[in-house]
Amino acid sequence: MNENLVEMSAAAAQSLSQTAYHYLLAKLRQGAWSHTEKIAEAAIAAQLGVSRVPVRQALLQLVSEGYLVSTARGYMIPKLSAEDIAHVFELRLLLEPRAAALAAQAITQPQIAQLDQAIAEAEAGHAQNDLPRVFAASLKFRETWLSA
Repeated sequence: MNENLVEMSAAAAQSLSQTAYHYLLAKLRQGAWSHTEKIAEAAIAAQLGVSRVPVRQALLQLVSEGYLVSTARGYMIPKLSAEDIAHVFELRLLLEPRAAALAAQAITQPQIAQLDQAIAEAEAGHAQNDLPRVFAASLKFRETWLSA
């Protein structure tokens, strides 16, 4: 019986950690923090209504994936140099044409409709000089074609 409780507790902790991970990843993709802001474990835990342990696990996973860097007082988005950015785009240039070709072969009509909607949203955001709206539409476009 105690083994079952331990397994259930571990599964619940893993679920909380994954919930925190997905929450933080979405916030990072939305541009919720600048590269100068500290991301505090305690503040995130309070926002999510969980203990600091699953948040810490999620933050450490994001560090290991390169999304964040650890500092003495929390976590931050890494500041990329011009050379880092050039390497990212060079890698994308190598990978994305093949990925786009595969997506074009497998895309569904609902996904095409999502792409059209993302384009319309980006155009509307551009017309209103609403950069967050354009960024969100761009992200939706990218996620949609990558899912194909």
